[in-house]
Amino acid sequence: MVRLRLSVMAVLAAAACQPPDTRCRNDGDCDTTVRYCAANGTCQPLAGRPGGSIPARCTVYGAQPGSSSAAGAALVVGALLPRTRADGAEDPRGRLREQAARLVVEELNPPQRQGVAGRSLALVSCDTAGDATTAAALAGDLVELGALAIISAGSAETLAASAVTIPAGVLLISSSATTPELTDLPDLPAGGGAGLVWRTAASDAFQGAVLSSLLTDGNLCGLGGTGAASAAVIYLDDPYGQGLYTVFSRHFTRTEAGFLYARAGSIDTALAAAAAANPAALVVIGFPDDVTRILDATVGTSLGAVPLFLTDSARNPALFTLAHPERLAGACGTAPAPADTTSAAYDWFGQQYQQKFGEDPLSASFVPNTYDAMMLIALAAAWALQPGRTLNGAALAEGLRHLSAVDGGTAVNLDVPSFNTAVSRLAAGGDLDVQGTSGPLDFDNATGEAPAAVQVWEAADGGFTTLRVVQP
Repeated sequence: MVRLRLSVMAVLAAAACQPPDTRCRNDGDCDTTVRYCAANGTCQPLAGRPGGSIPARCTVYGAQPGSSSAAGAALVVGALLPRTRADGAEDPRGRLREQAARLVVEELNPPQRQGVAGRSLALVSCDTAGDATTAAALAGDLVELGALAIISAGSAETLAASAVTIPAGVLLISSSATTPELTDLPDLPAGGGAGLVWRTAASDAFQGAVLSSLLTDGNLCGLGGTGAASAAVIYLDDPYGQGLYTVFSRHFTRTEAGFLYARAGSIDTALAAAAAANPAALVVIGFPDDVTRILDATVGTSLGAVPLFLTDSARNPALFTLAHPERLAGACGTAPAPADTTSAAYDWFGQQYQQKFGEDPLSASFVPNTYDAMMLIALAAAWALQPGRTLNGAALAEGLRHLSAVDGGTAVNLDVPSFNTAVSRLAAGGDLDVQGTSGPLDFDNATGEAPAAVQVWEAADGGFTTLRVVQP
């Protein structure tokens, strides 16, 4: 297994340059490349950290892994998020999603509340830089640290991490993986029961169909009344790009052709082939760092003049960093519909997030989904900690089956103030119908996923406008 750690000598040398005994509340208050937040509330060298070694790409929030209270050891939850891009620049998606998970931990843990059954939560959040190989290696590190559950991000990272977590019996919940491949992933634990891979993001099986209809109905995005007679699709050669393109091409009955490119690799061949196809519309499926390169490269070519369509991964503030922002004029896209900000389920989360972090949680995709994933893990742990049960990944997965009883469960908002009500209902043997901040979360307990609406959005004036919402 690849190790992403600093040597002890390097850590000690770097730590020697830091202010001694800096006060902290969590690892994020320290220089996390060399120091961590110790139990006494001061930043200390990583080399002396107890309870297992934390990879240099990871930050701890809440309790320390390996720490204990009178009720028992801290509950370790891992997170695999893209905090940086392939080029080393910050990826806003990772920061915004990490903050959503932090919100749950910092509000459930003491001194605000008493954790889960008196046991504090320890969130170990790791930067994958959107790389599947890194995600798999970090998943192994998190398993070694005793993580009961891991929140993952994109499709490729989630599939790679699942190859580690399923054999280890660890629950994996993705907040943004949309590939249809996850639906039938063989994830049953050795002893049977609920699958070990779940997600709070909907499958692209529906988004691909909406994207196809967007290009053919002709009522939006500058296509005219008849829609696009043909389309060229430049798509990322990974599970996310392949899955979404496959669904799109299955539904798009007009002329279309797809052209692959590798993440952070050359785009020249795909661009040349797409231009040669002389399409009426251009679809780009990829992440912001690649999408901005592709769009900049179309300026001054025949592809620079055709209507542009993007997908959920590009709906990111980083999209507006391209050198030729004029190429985004009139650009449309699809993505899972944003949370209903008027719903009671979203209300507490939206206000708390804005006040705590000073940012709009809807400025990047899948932020409410990440909060929901963390809350679901906390509730599943509360179920698994009931007498007669064993706290492990299989028990957490079984606990999730009791949270979407649409016909007979108690409706409860998936927010921290409702947590004790939800736990009491579970302790009494009842089931819940959770109302997530990202949507209803009516899970199919056989697949571990829930349907969701898809929005059609437009990029304009440095932001995103929802044009319409399509229900599944």
